[in-house]
Amino acid sequence: MIETQLLDNGISVIYPNWDAPKNVKCFITTRIGGVSKDKYQGLNLGSHVNDDPNLVLKNRSLLLEHLPSEPKWLNQVHGNDVVQIKDFNATLPDCDGAVTVLKKHTLCVLSADCLPIFFSNFSGDIVGVCHAGWKGLLSGVIENTLKSISNIVSPDSNSRYFSTLNVYLGPSISMPHFEVGAELKDAFLSHSRDKLTIDSFESSANPNKYLCNLRQLAIARLRDLNIERIWDSEICCYENPSLLYSYRREGLTGRFGSFIWID
Repeated sequence: MIETQLLDNGISVIYPNWDAPKNVKCFITTRIGGVSKDKYQGLNLGSHVNDDPNLVLKNRSLLLEHLPSEPKWLNQVHGNDVVQIKDFNATLPDCDGAVTVLKKHTLCVLSADCLPIFFSNFSGDIVGVCHAGWKGLLSGVIENTLKSISNIVSPDSNSRYFSTLNVYLGPSISMPHFEVGAELKDAFLSHSRDKLTIDSFESSANPNKYLCNLRQLAIARLRDLNIERIWDSEICCYENPSLLYSYRREGLTGRFGSFIWID
């Protein structure tokens, strides 16, 4: 059973269960609450999915009641670019992740099957988030997020510092519902043939097709970078239609948000 909490304006959110410092705040929205209709029913936060723009703005304004600042709404392109936000008024390029040391500066990514990932250090003075679909995972969005975090501390700290980070995997599509081609399996295995990566693919009922475990691929990448403090929500978007949007389940649908900040 997925534990959610209903906020005072009718929005239902998921609070990650991970060992982040108390001054690191985060939550993940669901589709419960909000004013979007039809395929987008509920709290759709995506402005790029052909929903009524006025309803999306209303949904975002409802959310602002529970955030310390207007989020940095990234223009996500399923890539691997990650930005370090140093200025509240910074103009962001196309990117799929962000990190910051600024207090009360809300970072977020939107998703509807792709994997949102939270990052925090032990002292709670650095946070980050990235949007990791298969394209981002394959091209290094996790590695670039960690590189951006380590560059805040010291460019040469890398693996030594990574072992002190906390990481949380939010809701994404699960293996039984994510079929991919052989070329994608081969691409991941050409990067690494560790057991976790190999076991992330199982033959499906269709020729030359495989079921893909997106979450396990992310964990394999994280462990390869010396990160062991990983918490996995194990929540599947596809299997929870009343709670979460899923692009692969519905095609035309909304986006939920994953938000993190330093209090």
